[in-house]
Amino acid sequence: MIRNYTITMKNIGLLVDVETLIDSGVGGSEKIESYLAKNLTEKYEDIYIIPKLRDFYLFNNHDLVDKLKTYRVIAWDRLKDRDINNIEYMVKYIINEINSFQINLLIDLHYDPGTYYQNIINAGIKNFSDNLLLRFGEIVYLTSKCKIKGAILLQAEGLNKISFGIPSLVFGSILSRYRKKLPFDIFINNKNKIHYTVKKGILEWSLIKIVSEIPRIVRIYGLSEGQFVNLGLSRSKKIKLIDPPFGIPYDLEKYKDFRKSNIDKEDYLVYYARMLPLKGIIELPYIIYEIKKKKRDIKLYTMGYFGHKDLEDLFYSKIKELGLKDNIIHLGFMNNANRVKQFDIISRAKAFIYPTHEDSFSLSILESIYLRTPVITYDLLGPKSVYQMVPLVGFIKEFDYIEMAVEVNKILEMNNAQYNSFISDPRIDQFLEKFTKHDSIIQKYYDDFQLLLGRRE
Repeated sequence: MIRNYTITMKNIGLLVDVETLIDSGVGGSEKIESYLAKNLTEKYEDIYIIPKLRDFYLFNNHDLVDKLKTYRVIAWDRLKDRDINNIEYMVKYIINEINSFQINLLIDLHYDPGTYYQNIINAGIKNFSDNLLLRFGEIVYLTSKCKIKGAILLQAEGLNKISFGIPSLVFGSILSRYRKKLPFDIFINNKNKIHYTVKKGILEWSLIKIVSEIPRIVRIYGLSEGQFVNLGLSRSKKIKLIDPPFGIPYDLEKYKDFRKSNIDKEDYLVYYARMLPLKGIIELPYIIYEIKKKKRDIKLYTMGYFGHKDLEDLFYSKIKELGLKDNIIHLGFMNNANRVKQFDIISRAKAFIYPTHEDSFSLSILESIYLRTPVITYDLLGPKSVYQMVPLVGFIKEFDYIEMAVEVNKILEMNNAQYNSFISDPRIDQFLEKFTKHDSIIQKYYDDFQLLLGRRE
């Protein structure tokens, strides 16, 4: 197919957390942001990276500035001699840069208005109208000030369906406790439950609804159909789901030899994600306790980052309470330098237990599928809309940790022939194929950018 574009001086800007260009961080959102920013700017010369306002303090770090020379980042070379601690000045400066580079379309690759608002307001922007715009994210503010079109990529939004301003997760956790299906509160206390309801329910739902109606925001990208359903945006003409929304990480794709047959598998389970209650870390000891009733020597290796010491203490207290100190071994956080080791551990595991309560897509599930390690997870609408046809992924009704243990035991009880047949199903490679076509993925985004700019005939 021949594509015809009208040649104009209309450039494209990507609003990016520039730290992800150097280190893609601990979570899937940062890795996706980094993947898209690097690939889009590498392939197309009319695309520029614009640092997020909260990142300007990083330009005091001259090592970081030197590393950013590799990328097409606006303003990095002119910021070293500027007053980067004066946020109000920097806002005006970046607006001038956007206009100077003739940016006509600005895309926020990780829209997260709550974080932007808190950081920027605390930094001292006092103008009332500016503060009001910034409440909806800097993408709204910058597109309004520069009078250009904007787009957002939703990653951490739409993780649960919202009813009357309350996330389904809150309803589900209360109901499960009432019916005594869960011996613990995944929110730990009522204060956290209220905070989550306000932030991920009332505020997020309201912000997304308002932003979706702002004329200058002309496109809303997402990671899964389920995510749009959760947000009530399925019928919006602005939404666009690029299929797939990103590709297999290059560092994983390089190690195809990690895609193990049963001969190379070992008799243990794995969990790798952020070590948070809403990612299922409190369920893990109870799941292993149930599995242990049939398989006493079962081992679970966990990998991930504890955000708070209190959570780490809680995790270990549950392990001790259930007598599982020899069954659950935490290997710590595997940073980018240890990715090869992480891939090897995942690839040798018999299964990946992932009792997460929050996900719009899940890069962890995709990586596990690529490494031929079966996944047992809760039936969240986002991931289910992506992986429900993949035989290697089993979905369990949310909060039913006992049934999750039952399904894991079924995998552990397979003989070699059954297991090898299970992880070698041809539908797995058929599903993964589209995630390896990086040029095609990036082209789909770029084609839509051209459409939004009116350059596509």
